[in-house]
Amino acid sequence: MELSFVDVYKGSLPCILIEEPETQMPQRLEVGNYKFLKYPIINIRIFATGEGQRKDLKDWLIDSLENGINYYEYTIGSGVVTVKTLAGRIEIIQVLEDRKELVNVENLSKYDRNRHKFSLKCHVSKS
Repeated sequence: MELSFVDVYKGSLPCILIEEPETQMPQRLEVGNYKFLKYPIINIRIFATGEGQRKDLKDWLIDSLENGINYYEYTIGSGVVTVKTLAGRIEIIQVLEDRKELVNVENLSKYDRNRHKFSLKCHVSKS
């Protein structure tokens, strides 16, 4: 799993890239309430070696994320993690995008031929 495109192109396939764009769309909790809820958008890209692997990883990934994932907070001291605390869960609110990312792949590098993209609207529930 990688966090930047540069790292994907330096590594081996298959690879999963996870990124959260800087912009979030906070929404009001309810009419008359001044509290905003943040729903981060998480983009996930799969870089596969072939069409079959892309489809298999796509299905496996969405099934794995369906029930949410644990959210941890970390305490770092002297450059190493000293405490890892379960702080809640990341729940998928809505799948905004689920598609093969590039269609005309004839002259692309092996890293770009079999890419798949998910965009997920999420909610972080604190425990």
